[in-house]
Amino acid sequence: MYTYMKSRFFLSLLLFVGFSQMRAQQVCSDYWSATDGLGRALQRYDGAKQDKTVIMFYWTWHNFPDTPGSEVKNISQILRQYPEAMRDAKHPAWVKNRSRNDFYWEEPLFGYYMTTDTWVLRKHAELLADAGVDAIFTDCTNGSQTWDESTDSLLYTWKQAKLDGVKVPKIGFFLPFRMN
Repeated sequence: MYTYMKSRFFLSLLLFVGFSQMRAQQVCSDYWSATDGLGRALQRYDGAKQDKTVIMFYWTWHNFPDTPGSEVKNISQILRQYPEAMRDAKHPAWVKNRSRNDFYWEEPLFGYYMTTDTWVLRKHAELLADAGVDAIFTDCTNGSQTWDESTDSLLYTWKQAKLDGVKVPKIGFFLPFRMN
């Protein structure tokens, strides 16, 4: 039993050391290669983005806690079930259980997450860095609704990712244009 426990300890230590060293390395997805089951290969990165800046909007408003009786609404599913709702803003499918603004065009890659979920935010940082996105803008045009908790989570998580060697996009804030 002692030998078994000792070998498990050393295996755990090796895995821990290996993963901690992996985290310190910068992700360079431009060197990745892959071929799917149909023989299609990923295109190689050729540096075609030279002299171009890629900026995208990044929404931080998915931070509503679970509310009894409320559910996430998937617009694609609603339209498959009720095609007539496409041209009827008062259709019952749009207003049913509307206790919060939680419509999605489709289910996100990591499921219906909250934008305070640091695991998802870290994955977004890595994926956007791999895609070559230079900057994101978050929407702060809704008066006092700035989703501070989500913004704090985003800034903290992406700072940590940057310290770990991920080339995270810069973060900007899209502010209102009108005077109050």
